[in-house]
Amino acid sequence: MSLEVAYGQAIDALVSSAIRPKRAHAPTDMLHRLHAAGAAVVNEPMPLAAARHLVERVKKDDAVFLISGVYDPIGLPYGETDGPTGVASLARALDLGIAAKPVILCEEQVMEGFARAAAAAGLMALRDPAHWRQKAHSVLLLPFPITAPEASVPIAERMLDEHKPAAVVSIERIAGNAKQRHHYAVGTPITSEAYLEAVAEAANRRKIATVAVGDGGNEIGMGNILERVWELVPFGRKCVCDCGDGIACVTKADVLVVANTSNLGAYGIAAAMGILLRQPRLMHDRAMEQRMLEAIASAGCTDGGFISPSVDGTGDSSLAIVELLHKVTHFACA
Repeated sequence: MSLEVAYGQAIDALVSSAIRPKRAHAPTDMLHRLHAAGAAVVNEPMPLAAARHLVERVKKDDAVFLISGVYDPIGLPYGETDGPTGVASLARALDLGIAAKPVILCEEQVMEGFARAAAAAGLMALRDPAHWRQKAHSVLLLPFPITAPEASVPIAERMLDEHKPAAVVSIERIAGNAKQRHHYAVGTPITSEAYLEAVAEAANRRKIATVAVGDGGNEIGMGNILERVWELVPFGRKCVCDCGDGIACVTKADVLVVANTSNLGAYGIAAAMGILLRQPRLMHDRAMEQRMLEAIASAGCTDGGFISPSVDGTGDSSLAIVELLHKVTHFACA
């Protein structure tokens, strides 16, 4: 076993540990089994496989699309806390490690949380593509409209044509089942989201590198293990809305990372990139994690219905996990 794989296993264990409250719709053993299903389709630890895919495909000045965000005009008017800090952490790693140019795609309504997370990670969030191209250590905020699935496809194609990304990464992005319906983990429908899976699916058709991170079965990338999601997730095969087709997302990615929270999965990729590139600084530290969590809470992002600097009910556990990821990355590069 190589040292990269050994440390990759440590990273994978940290980001996939089931440090989460008991929930009927997401039992602890479900995470372990989804993780095992994801691990079975790659030949090395999932965060390391994702990091390697990005390092091999993304070069200096290449655009990288980062898809995320969950929007509901009543339940999540400013988005949730799982997603923005993971996006910011990985954008930072791509910027510092490769000098790539990150682009954040989400609904306009939830964009402020991503902008504040990026700023807390040391990246300037810009709206003007020309300025973004010239400004070092910046991310481009690119809103995707809420429209019908068929209307979303040409929009996605135009965005790929314009920015020519070397990779498309999805982090905690809920997407459609076989009937193109979006659902919460509890089986209820989401009716006001953009169909951002159109971007990932267009990238797959064009053979652009795709990476996805998820934790519940309803996110982009879970199409890689669709049958296991049907089997393991309480509402995977049958939801509680009129479509009756379940919450399982059918959209695939080249590499899937299954983690306890999607933010942690993204952190695992950043840590693994640090090891592959021999740049331990790519994994952010505990202080930056705290700043990012406070920043997204200040933007109105919620956890369990409350504005809180925590993710999926896990309290401050991410601070400890980030500290350990930071140590693992530095040990590997010593």
